[in-house]
Amino acid sequence: MKTKNNGPCSIKNCTYTNTKFRLITKLAYEKCYEKQMLQIFPYLEVGKQLCYPHYCNIVEPTVL
Repeated sequence: MKTKNNGPCSIKNCTYTNTKFRLITKLAYEKCYEKQMLQIFPYLEVGKQLCYPHYCNIVEPTVL
C-alpha cells in the first residue's frame, strides 16, 4: 500500500493549510541543487515533504 503525503511541510513556519503535499524525491532534490535552492533551504532532504505551494515555488519555479 502506498503511503500518503499528509505533511507536515518541511519549510519552517509554513502557514499553508488544507493543501496537498509532495515528497522530495532524489530528482526533486537534484532540481533544488541545480537551482541553488539548497542555499536558501539547506535543511531540505530526500524523503521529507513539502506542501504543494512550496513544492511549486522551490522545486519547479517558473523562469521569467
